[in-house]
Amino acid sequence: MAVILALSAGLVTPVLSHAQVIIPLNWVIGITGTNAATVAGAGNAVNLTGYASNSGATVLTAAGSSGASAFDFNTGFSDTLDRATGSTAGAPNVWADLKYDSSSTGPLILDTHNTGSFANEAPLPGFGMHGDTFITFDLGVIRASAGLTADAPLTLSGIAGIANTSLAPTSGAIIADSTQLAVFDWQAGAGNTLSTFSLTLSGTTRYLTFAGLSGLDADNYYAHVGFANVQLLAVPEPSSALLLAPGLLLLGVVTRRARASRAPTSRPS
Repeated sequence: MAVILALSAGLVTPVLSHAQVIIPLNWVIGITGTNAATVAGAGNAVNLTGYASNSGATVLTAAGSSGASAFDFNTGFSDTLDRATGSTAGAPNVWADLKYDSSSTGPLILDTHNTGSFANEAPLPGFGMHGDTFITFDLGVIRASAGLTADAPLTLSGIAGIANTSLAPTSGAIIADSTQLAVFDWQAGAGNTLSTFSLTLSGTTRYLTFAGLSGLDADNYYAHVGFANVQLLAVPEPSSALLLAPGLLLLGVVTRRARASRAPTSRPS
């Protein structure tokens, strides 16, 4: 039995299936078209959105948060390469299920075949952002809302890449608290536009940050990044699974309604 988590009144709601908890992070942000910047704050599942500074460490957590996270996107990577220009274009906007650039939103489309072309690609669930923008999730809030223990380890999986544009280079990164978890560099052309990831988060990890970055060319022009099919997976303690089980039928109804409410709506360009 697995547990798929829906979003209800800003909280993660567990839905059981195969004795696992599955948390789609686009649902944590909200229904399609939700701007994460409007739901971010200390004590919320989305803690902060903002832009990667071009000078020194960028604070990745909201004022008043329990604990803190920061990272230097210029010198903090294991290879010491600079991937941020400090651009504020589009920041702090991060959109559920949509791409974002500094002037418009549209469907989130990645080159899932990694062929160097976006033709014949379908829109994906996830979140999109302009280069040098980040979003931080509070795993403490997410674990509690999902009925998990405070120190539950999690598996993070998904895909990331250049969103809806063939211009490059562009980069992306995933930060666990203040530590590099993954970094991706994309170029134009076949085999260079998409990355997959499956990562382990320890039970002590509190803040999880996803960053779209200008890349290695010091230019943020058309640096559009998308993270798609991103989910957290946990196996609940036996006692927690027993507590969740009686609510299966009701939560299944909640999930179906949540999915129905996520139908894309037309938006001005």
